[in-house]
Amino acid sequence: MSELSEKDVMNVLAMVRKEFNIDDRRIYLMGHSQGGAGALHIADKYSSIWAAAAMLSPGAPSFQLDPSAQFKDVPMLIMVGVNDTLIATPRRIDEQLKSENIAHEYKEMPGLDHGGIIMGGMPDVFKFFGQHNKP
Repeated sequence: MSELSEKDVMNVLAMVRKEFNIDDRRIYLMGHSQGGAGALHIADKYSSIWAAAAMLSPGAPSFQLDPSAQFKDVPMLIMVGVNDTLIATPRRIDEQLKSENIAHEYKEMPGLDHGGIIMGGMPDVFKFFGQHNKP
């Protein structure tokens, strides 16, 4: 199933790039919950594409950072609501990235839960994306 989801993302990206005038220096990736886990995977596998990636409450409880990760040069934002019952996973991902000195931003948002981070975090996501583009 995850292979099909990955293909869907990459097929949609190819369609958008073909149909619209896309600035290849400003292609961003974002996912929430299980989609946040997928965004981690896709940011790594296709790291040359993304100007930046954001993961909102990434649902990746078994995430283990691969020392050969390709996303080391992709600016990353990880956000989670303080009231999210799954907050331990984003905290653990943050710690793993820190332990390997992989640059990223990590934010815990007061008053937000697992679903609330979507709308509550979007201003920060767009601000983060606006600060990054590829050379």
